[in-house]
Amino acid sequence: MARQSGYDRHITIFSPEGRLHQVEYAFQAVKKNQNMTSVALRGDDSVVAVTQKKVPDKLMDKDFGTHLYNITPNVGCLMTGMSPDARALVYRAREIAAKFKDKNAYEIPVHYLALKLANIAQVYTQHAYMRPYGVSTILVSIDDEKGPSLYQIDPAGQYFGYKAAAAGTKDQEAQNALEKIVKKKIQFTEAETIQQAIGCLQAVMGMDFKASDIEVGVVSKSRKGFFRLTEAEIDAHLTESPEVRKLTEKARGRQQFIFDGRTVYEWEQNLDETHIYIQPPPGVTKHALDIKIEPRHLRVGLKGNPPFLNEEVFSLVETDSSFWMIEDGELHIQLQKVHKGETWHSALKGHGQLDMFSEQEINKKLMLERFQEEHPGFDFSGASFSGQAPSARTFMGGIHADPQSLT
Repeated sequence: MARQSGYDRHITIFSPEGRLHQVEYAFQAVKKNQNMTSVALRGDDSVVAVTQKKVPDKLMDKDFGTHLYNITPNVGCLMTGMSPDARALVYRAREIAAKFKDKNAYEIPVHYLALKLANIAQVYTQHAYMRPYGVSTILVSIDDEKGPSLYQIDPAGQYFGYKAAAAGTKDQEAQNALEKIVKKKIQFTEAETIQQAIGCLQAVMGMDFKASDIEVGVVSKSRKGFFRLTEAEIDAHLTESPEVRKLTEKARGRQQFIFDGRTVYEWEQNLDETHIYIQPPPGVTKHALDIKIEPRHLRVGLKGNPPFLNEEVFSLVETDSSFWMIEDGELHIQLQKVHKGETWHSALKGHGQLDMFSEQEINKKLMLERFQEEHPGFDFSGASFSGQAPSARTFMGGIHADPQSLT
């Protein structure tokens, strides 16, 4: 509609809905230009900025390209979006900082630099002969008065101070993940802040990073200035990251469906089945339970009472091979998958969904189970994947009906 009516042809023309379409397109340039995501997190004594490191050309020297810049020795910058625009805005920021120091004899405060960059971005939204910068700017510094500081400036010229910020292709997913970290209200140390930021980006991207896959910039009270971590330092944090360990253990163990702060049931899956575990009321025996497993539906309850669960299952179930039992005081329901190797994103429809990191970990688990089944002479218990794992159901033509046919 905007293109047909011409409201997106000039940056100075508002649409009838009060929108500036060219400015909105600049936001899309940040998301789509390099298909990368960045996060930044403020800790108790530091600020950490983490972004993906992608080399667009195999012939290019990987050490030449970067998204982390020094504006001053103590103010660092993470640029997400169009690299030429990022370079131009960095030079403008350095010029502003240099003139400020020359005039005032002290380094520019990071909040004032954020304001000046936001003013520049805003001016570029109201002149027909200009276009907005297609970048999102994140500034980090240890301020003499305010301590660890984190600011973000968008292409429209809006800027705020943040506890955590995200930009790029999966910025919304990253913001949701960062909110969970910030809600803990924990005062993170420098090492913890680095590990939390890296773990957050890994969870959002649903993949295991190598040290060469990311860039990490840090400002800290323990060390003067803005500095970048070496690949060896990044690798150490990837290995030690408690957030990554916690996510991996959670993904490969039982998942929980929680409603109103109470765990309704736990569930897990393997190549062939999905298992649901429910804690029945004290004293309830199997004779009091009313459970019906159908190809697309599961009902669980007590006889003579409304059902406790009455929902569609995530995918088709083989009823002849599915069953339930009481084991160690716990109700265990085993659902046989019709589509062997399929990754279920939830046990029952509408009951949440696996996050991207958990989905990838389960894909890896199912792939290893498939390899073990198809090649019983090999031991895959200690094997691992680097990067994303494919679907165990569809990989290389799909699962064979008779594993022995491959031997």
